[in-house]
Amino acid sequence: MRATRYAALVGTGVLCGLAGAQLSISLVTQFVLGMTAGRGFIALVAVMFGRAHPIGVLGASLLFGLMYAHAAPPGSAIPPQFVAMLPYVATIVILVLFALRQRRRASGARTVVEEAGTETSRPTAT
Repeated sequence: MRATRYAALVGTGVLCGLAGAQLSISLVTQFVLGMTAGRGFIALVAVMFGRAHPIGVLGASLLFGLMYAHAAPPGSAIPPQFVAMLPYVATIVILVLFALRQRRRASGARTVVEEAGTETSRPTAT
């Protein structure tokens, strides 16, 4: 178990290093402060949205990646700032939906517990 955790930690470090190198070399061609622009936050949302399951996280990551890759063609009526905003808007929408689902589950659990409490506290007819 310990070796698996260590291997996962090393693998994560290698992948994060490669991602940082790709970001600084291909997109900006130099290191600039704040170049990640909230992508780590979006990665956390992808894990939540995918329910921490590898296939779910892959799907969520592809969804966010498609939003990043979608670019308005030059000369289009859509401002480029709007296209750049899409992943962040989707992140907020997904977080709100996730919170609503959690709240619904919690209220449903309370209702079941309350119903169970009322059933046991009723006087029985003899």
